[in-house]
Amino acid sequence: MNSRMSRWTGVVVLSALLLAGCGSSSKSKTAATTPGGKATSTTYRKIATIAPPGPFRGAEAYDIGWVDPVSETYYLTDRTNATVDVADARTDKLVKSIPGFVGTHGSSDATSGPDGILEIPSRQELWVGDAKSKVHVVDLTSGKIVKSISTRGKGYNRVDEMGYDPKEQVLLVANDNDSPPFLTFISVPQRKVVGRIPTPQATGGLEQSAYNPADGNFYQSIPMTKANPTGEVDRIDPRTMKITKVFPIRGCQPTGLSLGPNNRFMVGCQQMKPRLIGAILDITTGAVTRITEAGNGDEVWFNPGDDRWYYPGDDAKTGKPVLAVVDAATGRWLVNVPISGESHSVAVDPTNDHVFVPDTQAGIEVYAPA
Repeated sequence: MNSRMSRWTGVVVLSALLLAGCGSSSKSKTAATTPGGKATSTTYRKIATIAPPGPFRGAEAYDIGWVDPVSETYYLTDRTNATVDVADARTDKLVKSIPGFVGTHGSSDATSGPDGILEIPSRQELWVGDAKSKVHVVDLTSGKIVKSISTRGKGYNRVDEMGYDPKEQVLLVANDNDSPPFLTFISVPQRKVVGRIPTPQATGGLEQSAYNPADGNFYQSIPMTKANPTGEVDRIDPRTMKITKVFPIRGCQPTGLSLGPNNRFMVGCQQMKPRLIGAILDITTGAVTRITEAGNGDEVWFNPGDDRWYYPGDDAKTGKPVLAVVDAATGRWLVNVPISGESHSVAVDPTNDHVFVPDTQAGIEVYAPA
């Protein structure tokens, strides 16, 4: 992603990918919950800081976070150390790092990696985007890259965000910095490219894709297009590999995308003017609800444990770095939690509601309801 994923069977049916949309909530909760297991506190505190294997360097030091809700494992793509960092989400301790990625190349995240990441628990695999237009398959048993797939981009241009359709068993990945940008479909069982969508209409790259099990479609954030200069979210049929509907998101420039309840997506917005916002897209009606308390967001995460969306960004009034928390059931902003520095990455363990927010200066900060 540019600087700056979810009920227990939602964005990936077989795991945390299906964390995005439907199913039940977590049973083992903190004290700040109701007897039914829903979080009630809007007060958060920092409970830990996880040091990466080497100090983060620069604004593009890391990229995307991911949590496996079953094993309670947190993964972070770490460009500084050219690794995927692995932490125990129960103890908030670094366990190991998985090597084999390009790392920081040049002065831009566009040619660096690793970048996007997701886990397919039924296969015990991580799929990770990298520079040189590669998608790597990591065997979680061995902790090693066992397959590298080229999407045939140019030079060091990266493969960035990705989404997974467990029904068709296909991955949708974005080459956001090629000209024109393009989307690639990869068969997970065959580990090969099976289709491509060129996106010459995208004038500001491509961002997060997410799968909706309710309708069997992918949804893709596009920050800017010729028709919608402040961005759109596109619906994509994984069977025909075609865009079937466009949802304009005015004043946003969409980045992160996370499915919550009731066919609604939380959309991260990177547009700075005229105001900082986040957005909630109802794909049934096309209605967009604006969150006006925080913006300049990137990755967004829906936590089925407390039915909340989380995204790091900037406070709309002060401009200071915050972790924005939104009630996914009501679409109501709850609180901006001050964080140590600018971040564009977040992931949440649904069992204990630990929120992982990496920061270039501090490392990986962990927050929890007080």
